[in-house]
Amino acid sequence: MSLAFPESSPQPKPALWTRTKLATLVAILVVGAVGGGIALVIHNQNTLPPSPTSTFMDYSVSAPAPSSALVGSLSTTIVSLTSLTRFAGQVTLTINPTEGVSCNDHVDTFLITLSVPGSLALTCTATRQGSYSIYVTAASGSISHSILVQFAFRLRTTELSVSCSPSTLIQGQGTSSCTASVIDTSASPTVLTGSVGFSYNSSNPYFLVPCPSGSGDCYSDATSCTLVSTGTCSVQFGSSGTSSPTLATTTYLISAFFFGDEFHAPSQGRTDLTFI
Repeated sequence: MSLAFPESSPQPKPALWTRTKLATLVAILVVGAVGGGIALVIHNQNTLPPSPTSTFMDYSVSAPAPSSALVGSLSTTIVSLTSLTRFAGQVTLTINPTEGVSCNDHVDTFLITLSVPGSLALTCTATRQGSYSIYVTAASGSISHSILVQFAFRLRTTELSVSCSPSTLIQGQGTSSCTASVIDTSASPTVLTGSVGFSYNSSNPYFLVPCPSGSGDCYSDATSCTLVSTGTCSVQFGSSGTSSPTLATTTYLISAFFFGDEFHAPSQGRTDLTFI
């Protein structure tokens, strides 16, 4: 018995395969008796191999600049490691705090190893106001990346008020105690240190002079005092007594200036002192 196959009708050309795909046409002829006839089975099989794996793997390192913080407080940013091309492994971060700054309780260079993806909370503080650059280098084998993170720290704001008691003196009689009170107006107040200077706008400085506290001798130079833990300090003002000419009632402007300290910004205040 011979088999005759009818001519097949023209078939459309198959779509072009990409270079990364392999098309295999497997024709399997199964010949057998099916109900007294011949069965012809043709199996068309497409085999798609997996995409080739990149031979270069990489990652990125990033960290946003945090908002400015108060001197002496903590400022935090997040250092993030992200896989770019199937990178999976460990990366060593080298962090270099600059002078005047400590980060994660380190004042010198320190290393931390992280897995990718991963992140690190980088928390820094400074003892003086200013902008500080923190260098962060990430390394894994021959792959290395560096970034620069800017931290900014500002002084705490202060407010000064000054009052004199009594606020009115008789010429040549007694002294007035002028007290400066300085407060930290930031969200988290701290104790103030430093000194306050006093001055006055006298056109006749021989008449109105500051006096050392507890002393009966007054002199013509401006004076100062050192803040105590309550943020206050005082100086004495009075007239030069019998050696000064008799004047009409006169009001002088007493000015006080807080010079600031390592954590606090300067401030100033004024009040009146009247002689009759």
